[in-house]
Amino acid sequence: MSDLLIKLKSQLTKLISSVKDEDQRFEIVRFADRCQTLAEQIKCFLNQQKPQYIYWVELNNTKRPVVCLRSAPVNVGPDIKNLCSI
Repeated sequence: MSDLLIKLKSQLTKLISSVKDEDQRFEIVRFADRCQTLAEQIKCFLNQQKPQYIYWVELNNTKRPVVCLRSAPVNVGPDIKNLCSI
């Protein structure tokens, strides 16, 4: 899936130069950036790249099923400490 998002980002990036409207170019750039971010996040989740994190999948069995990929640090203490010292 990450590879497909990277390909889509590449195609969107190529499209930018042919679009004259500045608002449309902005939207295309935004979508291309989102594809890149999603590809990185999916790769991180599937490869479980953060060793101090737990990973799980949530499924919402509604009329239109939604699958959510989740991760969270095992030890949230350092994150809370950093937030409190800001």
